[in-house]
Amino acid sequence: MSEGSDIDLLYSILDHIGSIFQIVKDKLAEFLPDGSDQMSENYPRYQLSVNELSINIENQSRRFTQMLEEYHSKFYSQEILGHFNTKTGVILFLIRLLKKLGESEYLSLFYVEVLIFDSFSIQTGFSKILNLTEDYEGSFYILGMMKELFNPKMGFKYKWEYWLAQTHSFKSIPYSWREDFKSLLMKPCFRNGYISEFGISESHFDVGINTAMFRVKITRMQEGLYGFTTPNLYIFIEKFQEPNLLLYKYAIFITLVHELFHYFRRFRCSTIEEVRNITTPENSNYNSKEGGTIGENIIFGGRVKFLSEIGAKYLEEHKTQEFDMGFFQTLIDLNDKEIYERTGVVLKRSSSWRRNCLVGFRD
Repeated sequence: MSEGSDIDLLYSILDHIGSIFQIVKDKLAEFLPDGSDQMSENYPRYQLSVNELSINIENQSRRFTQMLEEYHSKFYSQEILGHFNTKTGVILFLIRLLKKLGESEYLSLFYVEVLIFDSFSIQTGFSKILNLTEDYEGSFYILGMMKELFNPKMGFKYKWEYWLAQTHSFKSIPYSWREDFKSLLMKPCFRNGYISEFGISESHFDVGINTAMFRVKITRMQEGLYGFTTPNLYIFIEKFQEPNLLLYKYAIFITLVHELFHYFRRFRCSTIEEVRNITTPENSNYNSKEGGTIGENIIFGGRVKFLSEIGAKYLEEHKTQEFDMGFFQTLIDLNDKEIYERTGVVLKRSSSWRRNCLVGFRD
């Protein structure tokens, strides 16, 4: 399809989704009277209505969902360092949404969590995304939503609001910080961790680091997340609420060390499809399949859950001096949480202490 045809298709899908939302809200509103989040007594009748609606949605949406394979191919065949086609991403996302709404379990959750309490217009949210001009912006929204919004776990409503209702601003790492971070990463105690894990040469590592520094963006992440590396190699890092500038700077650095393990695992791929199909081999030494977690263990000897002021000062003072990783590890000894929360910045913010990095892009 031409670009003009894609635009026509996109708005046709949005109109179709808008009509579906209204039908679903009108049909099911009787089961949740007065905007209550408590299901009325007649739950079996509600579930029967959901099942019927999901079948109707599936049938009514077939003219769009039959295009899934075409747009899947167009989207995932994009080169990871090439121009990111946001319009194709939005179309694929919406087609997948229609397909998911044809599943009764997803439709029921979507209705209860999103539709009846929506404080925003989903159509307006997508229009906002379509008006984005930078590749990294489209990458952030589309690739983030692909991962998050088809996965009906806790926080489903919050996730929809985060991606579609909130406005996000992005900043690059200041030039002087990029140079400081590169100086630290080029030290053997950091560099050798990546070289040994991925079997790359020093020159390959140097090229990767120089490229990565210009693809890092600072923004407000979801609660429980502080890093996100997209399949097309943009790295998004939490805008930490830390008034101490040195702690803020090196909280970003520690997160970057983690994210670079995802980045280098994907760096030799050509397309988003190739990235989508690679997996992180489980490392029995660290009992993890999460690449950034393995990376932190390789470099720091464990997860960095907190960064103290003295740890940040050591990083700052030794960016151009010999770096003693063994000594630095004593400065991030993670046993006394209370002390570090008073004198540093919390880096492992998830309530479950497991979900800190948005990874995995398989359908």
